[in-house]
Amino acid sequence: IAGNSVQTGTFPVTSSVAQYYGAKALKPEKSNNYGLGFVFQPTGALTLTVDAYEIKVSDRIFISRTFKVKAADIVARPELASVGLDGEVQYFTNSLDTRTRGVDVVGSYRTDLADGRLNLTLAYNYNRNKVTKFDAAAIGPSQVMDAENLAPHHRLNLQANWKRDAWTLNAAGHYYSKWRVESDYPGQVFGSKVTFDLDASYTFAENYTFTVGANNVFNTYPDKIAASSSNPIFTLTNSTADGQIYPRNGGPFGANGAFWYARMKVKY
Repeated sequence: IAGNSVQTGTFPVTSSVAQYYGAKALKPEKSNNYGLGFVFQPTGALTLTVDAYEIKVSDRIFISRTFKVKAADIVARPELASVGLDGEVQYFTNSLDTRTRGVDVVGSYRTDLADGRLNLTLAYNYNRNKVTKFDAAAIGPSQVMDAENLAPHHRLNLQANWKRDAWTLNAAGHYYSKWRVESDYPGQVFGSKVTFDLDASYTFAENYTFTVGANNVFNTYPDKIAASSSNPIFTLTNSTADGQIYPRNGGPFGANGAFWYARMKVKY
């Protein structure tokens, strides 16, 4: 943290250390799901589906905030000596209720192209999370912000599949709207991005299919971590103290850039 090594222990809720900081026995999450949708097919080639949903989760299992170990804590609970003075303790907890509301809209179109069959799919998702209840003793405000904003609110996918005899081509574009991180990178908003996937397959002797392709073909990365008091960027490595350049969770599409592959599938 800010260039300093800090030991953090994640303790079982049954341990005396976790219970010293307020841990309670975990219980199963419960959810209520509501959905409403319809299908519209104006022609044999075009189909549109719309689905709206609401998901309420109570007693959601979440990692607690970190509790800093003080000298008085080690006196009261000698086991904390293993964490050390100014070390940190956390545990899993049921201290969060959430509500997710969203809508999925999917349109598909089928047609002939270049002596082959072309299938097009356009899918849009709007999704918003809301923390409706939380235990302030176990969950911090930054964690509430993360629960509500780590996932982009808007996603759009356009996919094309073309097939002719032994050949199959697939192409896809993915749009992700902005998202925010509060716990690890206070207040940083990571911008919207677009990625593309592409692959081509050839089937021979009926049972063998050879494919070459790439995910994130244009090598798109999330925004870099911005310098802050808690995450200074070091000139020598152009990264944080623990080597991070991009957010550790990679956001909605990861931080590994392009991935090229070749594979052989055998059906028997």
